[in-house]
Amino acid sequence: MNDDLAGQLTHQWHIPDYAQNRLWLDSDASSAQCAGKHGLFQLQAPAQTLTLRWNSDDGLPLTQLNWQIDNLHWDGSVRLGGLVEAIHLTHLPDIEFPMAIVFFSGQPLRPNTTPYPDAKKRDTSRFAIPDYLEGVDDQQEPMTVPLITFADSPLVAIAQESLTQKNPLHIFATLANNDAHWEDYFALPIVWESVSVFAP
Repeated sequence: MNDDLAGQLTHQWHIPDYAQNRLWLDSDASSAQCAGKHGLFQLQAPAQTLTLRWNSDDGLPLTQLNWQIDNLHWDGSVRLGGLVEAIHLTHLPDIEFPMAIVFFSGQPLRPNTTPYPDAKKRDTSRFAIPDYLEGVDDQQEPMTVPLITFADSPLVAIAQESLTQKNPLHIFATLANNDAHWEDYFALPIVWESVSVFAP
């Protein structure tokens, strides 16, 4: 494609069936629906940073992506900063272990926000301490996004502390794949995987 308007959202990762045609890219200049298993899109105006949203151009934020020609290389990751607003614990039919649904009021993390220095930063002489505010795009409206995990996950204890102490979090999660079948139970199945906890 080689232009600054058209491209696709994913490369090798396929958007799950339940999420196809439900993802939108949004920027200050324009928005576009993503189509099919790779999320083909056509913007109306160039943008350096795009917010990926659920179901509409003003829907729930999932993450932010830097512009790249042809392919944005999204892998299903969900990255948000914010606070826990509520926790629901339940048993689901045919699921052996109880589940926790964490209602998280979040704004998208900036594309270059990382939870820790990974192997690509081995040559860095100093590692910066993660900063909650620097990591979050605070120009975006906070919206409540559901996160799912098993009730015995250590993430639930962190969610409870955030709920009572108002500790802000950076959360890192993944849109559930087809083979997990979480979409049979949840409108938006986001599997919570890891977290950074900050002082209130």
